[in-house]
Amino acid sequence: MSVQRTINAEEFEKDIYRPGTEGIVATTKVPDGHVWRVENGRPIVIGLPHVQTFTVDEGVNNQVIDLDPNAPKVPYADNWASGEYTEDAYIVAYDVSGSEPELITDSTTVQFNGTFTEDGGFVESFEVDETSGNSSTKSIEVWAYQWNGVTTIQKRNSGKQNKSQTLQTETNVGLVFQEPYDPNSDKRLKFEGISGKKGVLPPGFSIDVVYYDEQNDVELVDAESGVYSSAPPNTIIDIPISQRKIKSDESPKQLRRSIEMSM
Repeated sequence: MSVQRTINAEEFEKDIYRPGTEGIVATTKVPDGHVWRVENGRPIVIGLPHVQTFTVDEGVNNQVIDLDPNAPKVPYADNWASGEYTEDAYIVAYDVSGSEPELITDSTTVQFNGTFTEDGGFVESFEVDETSGNSSTKSIEVWAYQWNGVTTIQKRNSGKQNKSQTLQTETNVGLVFQEPYDPNSDKRLKFEGISGKKGVLPPGFSIDVVYYDEQNDVELVDAESGVYSSAPPNTIIDIPISQRKIKSDESPKQLRRSIEMSM
């Protein structure tokens, strides 16, 4: 019997991405003894973050933070413009000057003062106040969802040939402005064009999230250390699958070979 479930970001291993080349930024593997199937019509939710770093002066109000690229107002994230200063908002900022990053709100030492500039569905800039009364500087990190580039979901075998097959490709601007939880929306992105063995992933196969842009990046891990940055990125990966156990009359090896030959 198959069970429908969603693979989320916590189940994926993350990797470094550098602009100008197509790269796997997140990957997860089908566990032993199980088969996954990707099916048409089920919604895909992917939001890949990038980070910008700024310096602010201590003891100074109304400091403008100019975002480049601008931050999309992602409809399925917490509404930062309405004061939802959470780690699930479409803008997340941290004061990273201390030993531990501090989430910036409207009541922290470095704080949002409620002034921001927007253009359509994007935030171009916002202001912060620094209230310590000191006379040095601080560093802040601002996380937002990357709307440039293209994201592909692919399946990949576990053999030496390292064969892969595209399951779905979407522009990131389409991904961030979709409305996945509204079944009546024409902006809802779903798996399409999946038929036959294309949607089947035997044990040992992987599902990859692949990103590409010529100039812009995504940062799921720190580019230097290869681990999470000082501030946890607001990553969303929700990929729906059906999962079942290997049948008693199935051979995992033969199933893998059959799927590989169809790729």
